[in-house]
Amino acid sequence: TIQNSMFRRFMTTNHFEIRLKAEALDPMAWLESANRLIASAEKLEDYFEEFWNTLKTEKILDDSKVSILFMIYSYAIENLLKAIIVIRDKQNLSSQNWGKLPNSLQGHNLYQLCKKSGLDNLAREYESILKKLSRSAEWYGRYPTPIKASDYNNLRSSENESNGISLSGHTPIDLNEIKKIINELKSNLYNYLQRI
Repeated sequence: TIQNSMFRRFMTTNHFEIRLKAEALDPMAWLESANRLIASAEKLEDYFEEFWNTLKTEKILDDSKVSILFMIYSYAIENLLKAIIVIRDKQNLSSQNWGKLPNSLQGHNLYQLCKKSGLDNLAREYESILKKLSRSAEWYGRYPTPIKASDYNNLRSSENESNGISLSGHTPIDLNEIKKIINELKSNLYNYLQRI
């Protein structure tokens, strides 16, 4: 039909690349996405409390709901970090080809994204929880099994801890640390936004 051919002509690959670039370079879009994820995660926080109450009486725990909570929070933190990256590196990002997201805006490794954001102190202070959250984003909160067999190994090297980091096991302070990270990231993001 005439309407379909007009639509196809309008919706060219170039149109999609322009849209991708415009949306990806908008720090407010990343912030809005993070806020939606945070609102969703907050509705699941009761599972974290339930998990700790169960720990007092059970020997075998099901942390699947906690891993989903962590996954959602990790995506929120990822969006906040990517908003900061967009602001800090907008000139370089603007000059790139936009057939897909640039490498600096891909991935779920929150520790590395923190460093790319210039937040080395935050990365250092919260390395353990950032790596736990990344694990939930990459597979533990999404799939019944990791993508690679080696990901069953829950020990990771650390730039800050001589004994490395265990990605398994949650602690009662995890949720507080997640909220501190989010607050610090939002504070940094708002400071950047006031300057542009």
